[in-house]
Amino acid sequence: MKVGIDVGGTFTDLYAFASDGRTATSKTPSTPPDFADGVMAALEAAEIDLREVETVVHGSTVVTNAVIERRFPKVAFLTTEGFRDLVQIGRYHRPSLYDPYGRKPPPLIPRRFLFEVPERVGARGEVVRPLDEPSMHRIAAALRDADVTSVGIGFINAYANPGHERSAGDLLAEGLPTVPVTLSSEVSPKVGALARFTTTMLSTVLRPVVGPYAGGLADRLRARGFDGALWFVASSGGMMAAAEIHRRPEHLFVSGPAGGVQGAIEIGGAIGADYLIALDMGGTSCDVTIVEGGRPFVASGYEIDFDLPLAIPTIDIRTIGAGGGSIASVDAGGVLQVGPRSAGAVPGPACYARGGSEPTVTDADLLLGYLDPRRFLGGRMVLDRPAAEAAIGGLAERLGLDPVETALGVVRVVNEHMAAAVREVSVDRGRDPRDYALLPFGGAGPVHALAIAEIIGIPKVVVPPLPDVLSAFGATALDVTHDAEGTLYAELATAEAAAIEDRFLELEAQARRALLDQGVDPADCSVRRVSELRYVGQTYEVPVDTPADLAAVGAVAVLQERFHGEHASRYGVADPESPVAIVNLRVTAVGATPKPPSARPAAGTAPGAPARRPVLFPGRSWRDVPIHQRRDLSVGASIDGPAVIEQPGSTVVVPDGWTVRVDGFANLIADRATR
Repeated sequence: MKVGIDVGGTFTDLYAFASDGRTATSKTPSTPPDFADGVMAALEAAEIDLREVETVVHGSTVVTNAVIERRFPKVAFLTTEGFRDLVQIGRYHRPSLYDPYGRKPPPLIPRRFLFEVPERVGARGEVVRPLDEPSMHRIAAALRDADVTSVGIGFINAYANPGHERSAGDLLAEGLPTVPVTLSSEVSPKVGALARFTTTMLSTVLRPVVGPYAGGLADRLRARGFDGALWFVASSGGMMAAAEIHRRPEHLFVSGPAGGVQGAIEIGGAIGADYLIALDMGGTSCDVTIVEGGRPFVASGYEIDFDLPLAIPTIDIRTIGAGGGSIASVDAGGVLQVGPRSAGAVPGPACYARGGSEPTVTDADLLLGYLDPRRFLGGRMVLDRPAAEAAIGGLAERLGLDPVETALGVVRVVNEHMAAAVREVSVDRGRDPRDYALLPFGGAGPVHALAIAEIIGIPKVVVPPLPDVLSAFGATALDVTHDAEGTLYAELATAEAAAIEDRFLELEAQARRALLDQGVDPADCSVRRVSELRYVGQTYEVPVDTPADLAAVGAVAVLQERFHGEHASRYGVADPESPVAIVNLRVTAVGATPKPPSARPAAGTAPGAPARRPVLFPGRSWRDVPIHQRRDLSVGASIDGPAVIEQPGSTVVVPDGWTVRVDGFANLIADRATR
């Protein structure tokens, strides 16, 4: 049996499948601060016998939450003399162009724990100034006295010659034998000091956080009879062994959302929809990304916070504070705001009756008739409507509106926030969102998806069979991956193709060895190549899929043409007459794993006339609409809006002008009438 578990800020979701076709799901409240409690509760709720489980794949927001809250142990970072403030200075960007008082986010590591080391390596790898070993001994003593739990080292140009970093690491190991040391040349052996240092700092602060969590979870699973392999969802869209995560925790930054993206890819692939906008609206946040050609959009400079770029491949996911638990408030100017604060799992929205009193999106959804208080989570939780009315009523008084108008306002605002995020990942990249299908998931995603599609003009929405646990489902569909990267600068017009090919072959061997170390059968391994190119004189690169053999006749010309096309797609312009340079190379080794079965709809029943209840849609009046149960819908069933379709874990709200049908894979395909 293979089990996928996704830990969110509000709920912990589980999906499992066995080789004999059995499947299981569960959704239980998350349990901060010890999220492992929620994992074990989800396994119990799904009645999983861990002795039958071969693989557990875990997606988690532990890393994301730690970065957002800056909850880190005491750590230190060593860098070349004169570059102590490089990360804090960044790229001279400002959070707001017209706000001279705008503040940058707090640093990952406080300045008092940044140490300078006399040393210098040139851009070509030559030693300009030898490593000062006496300084290293003094720093090691200071770190020992400060009782730091992790140390990172990032020297200028270490990607070209990592010798000084390795020597410094060895010296620290002598003085601090129990403290993990992270080298930037191992984290990201690429040009670009800001991204390399930021990523190394992230790894440094996370090693004391992720290690105990992963180790503690593994111990608890084994105590219940688990004897299989524990894997973690990686930010690049693959999965990594637990032992690897101890050493490379920076790859977990968007671990939770990455599983959902893979779930969207699996659903889209089954129905031939390779161009998707995946929208995951859970209890705490909303994550949005695009899928093109059946693959996620992977960024090279993904920012974990303002002007803090990562140097490792990361699915480009836009996360905003728009979830079911997002709190609605009135700002100093009397304007309604929704998020980013969230009620989370504890205390949760007011209607959860767990002590929460602030108005949230879920409370507004309940008041507008989108949710049935008796059927929430399939009837496992009863929502408290009077509590929701009281919470929204208090907000209404501050706005001078009635509670229903206020609830509509909350829904309108949160929908506009999510529509803006969709535009960010599509329009801002030169993509027309109307050319994509919107695939919503998470418990709250289908509730708001069709309204978001109306705002943007997207004509098709695909609601998967299990939207509330799609991230856990996607985790079970991930392959094992490893990225090997390096810098090789050369202008394509004069470059020796054989030299570039040799460097790719070195990286390929490195990536394949990493998969072998994680137990992947070489017969199940394949590789993908990516080159990061730019026009000579530019300061940013564009990743481009690369031919399998660059030494072959015409392969470099093909690569150059692909670059022009991708540049035009992203920025609306290309210049085929300008020289092109290759800067970085990346090889992704992929180890195939068993995939979950495609869902098939049940034969359906003859439920008779559906129940009805009053529902209020934005811009319209109250309507008495039919309430369909998804389990009763068979292949080919068609429903015209306005309507509501309920299932355990989620609800689909269908406005006027939309028609929903059930396809052969149990998806709900919503089409908007041409207007």
